Amino acid sequence: MADINEFRLERAEEIEMETLWDCHEHEYFSQEHIEQCLDKMMAAYIGDERNYVVDGAEIECSEMCKVSHCIKYENGKTKLYNVTWEAKGIERDYIPPGKEQGKAFYFGREQDVTKVRRLYALHANGASDNGIRFATVLDRDCLRDVKEGVLRPAKPDAGMQTSCAANIISCGNCRIMRESDIAEIEKRWDESMKYGTCYSLIKPVTEWVNPPCAESVSGNCDTNNSFASDIGVGEVGVDTTECNNPEHHKVMKFDTKYGQREGLTMMSSLLCTRGGVITITFHGQIYLDGGEIDSSELDSTMEAKIQDLMDSIEGKPVNSFSEICNLSSVEILARLIYQEDRDMNKGQNAVTFSIVNRLFSNANFLIRTKSNSIYSVITGLNQYESLGRDSNRTPNSYRPPISESDSDMEKEAWENAKRLAAITFIAVEEYGNTNEGVLENGDRNEKIIKKGDMEAYQQIIEFMEQQEDINGQPIKNEIDMRDSLMGQNSYDGRGREPIVKGGNYFFWYE
Repeated sequence: MADINEFRLERAEEIEMETLWDCHEHEYFSQEHIEQCLDKMMAAYIGDERNYVVDGAEIECSEMCKVSHCIKYENGKTKLYNVTWEAKGIERDYIPPGKEQGKAFYFGREQDVTKVRRLYALHANGASDNGIRFATVLDRDCLRDVKEGVLRPAKPDAGMQTSCAANIISCGNCRIMRESDIAEIEKRWDESMKYGTCYSLIKPVTEWVNPPCAESVSGNCDTNNSFASDIGVGEVGVDTTECNNPEHHKVMKFDTKYGQREGLTMMSSLLCTRGGVITITFHGQIYLDGGEIDSSELDSTMEAKIQDLMDSIEGKPVNSFSEICNLSSVEILARLIYQEDRDMNKGQNAVTFSIVNRLFSNANFLIRTKSNSIYSVITGLNQYESLGRDSNRTPNSYRPPISESDSDMEKEAWENAKRLAAITFIAVEEYGNTNEGVLENGDRNEKIIKKGDMEAYQQIIEFMEQQEDINGQPIKNEIDMRDSLMGQNSYDGRGREPIVKGGNYFFWYE
């Protein structure tokens, strides 16, 4: 079991910076400031309504794996493994009836990112004057235990509510693997395929745990008694408090239909008996000029950013590869996506994700500059024929459909390519790494990707899949991590595990 106090200390340091909390004793934030003032900041934090968790808060688990898991049936054995590290998997000497030899099934690949890792406040009624529903320690029912929007009877021995809908949706895939997990996943096959193995395996304790004392987060409170026995979990690194200062215990309570319950903040934790610590990564409220905006306003802000980038793409005709290379990275990307596929439903999505995959690929792709950025990958020597030479077909990447004579279908495909390019560029800039090296000739000062950085990859994919195309359809990655593509008319059988999306074959480079 992970040490829950370590998670809380990290959260407290993040909160101090994000909220720009000022003790009026230091001119700047430093480690010294954190050590001296964290306890004061936390005492103020737990009394501030803006800091409490509301509908749509996002959660994660310390044992959450950020890549797909796979079950494969082969040679009389069933194997469960992480797709990026098959060696860490576990096996069972049995293949259930109906499962074909050699078949592989992936879990969490088609996650609904509007639900996965979300918490919905279902029990707090009339919690504030402005009608926002705040989450409380009661909000721990999992999707596996109660379907969304479906009522269920109470658990009398647990003292839980009489009925509710699920509020913890899923955390993705569980990093912990045991032989018994295979049977649990197979019991709930379809849901695990959709939401990840956490759906089948999560086993949280009865309620969320709030810090016993605000000062305990920063280590300034005497803690002597074991907290683990109180909640029926082994060593978890949480203690009850002997603190006599009542100011450190004023966690806000909200009216629910089951009486008053403590509200959840970024300091709250939910323990899974498998060994994970579930914490809150985004509380649904955000500071902005001393105020706050909700998640719908955040969506509007992001939409404006996407639109601004789309508007910056002019689509003017060019005559050479060198002219293309002088355009902005987001415009080059839009031209590439458009030229490679006009199929907006799946083809353009697949092209876009294959470009992202190439950023993370360990394959020996030739690139024209030293940095591993969007610009370097898409303008690399001998990489994308769409940019390397003018196509005989028009409109194309050299002459996008911006004239009145171009068809509505071509214009729509171009607008969608522009949107996909803008979303991809924002995602890489948000979750990529700063290029701290010396810029080589032709490099651009934009975010780079570290090969094999699966955490950044997952963040980028999740961000992109939270967005929509120009028709309001979700942008889905249906090619996994395949990093290469060829047109159906020119595909020559190369690579591994090719699949067709739109007008191209997508495969892993060999």
